[in-house]
Amino acid sequence: MTNKIKESMLNKKYGKYDLIEKELASEDILHNKPRVLLELICERYSLEKSDIKRATFYKWLARTKKEIINNEERFKWRPAPKKKNNIDDFQPTDPMEFLEGKKNLSTTILKRPNYSK
Repeated sequence: MTNKIKESMLNKKYGKYDLIEKELASEDILHNKPRVLLELICERYSLEKSDIKRATFYKWLARTKKEIINNEERFKWRPAPKKKNNIDDFQPTDPMEFLEGKKNLSTTILKRPNYSK
């Protein structure tokens, strides 16, 4: 695999870094400095620094970091949103309050028991 990657880095004009993305860990790509990554790639695949165009490398690195971050956000676990209206939190109104005139009858809903036949 190392020779294949080296050949693609030296010969291809498009997609040079496709195989490197699969070889390097995403943590290395995200957290290492670009200079360190460049040295790591050159050392691992026995390349010279002059073999790699810096502008192409930095553009690839920026795209790859953005993809990794977007994928992490997409697959990140999030708790389900809590429901605001829950029947367990419902408190029935007191009918005696209507007699005292504290509440308007049209805006109050009474909870009635369910009878089964």
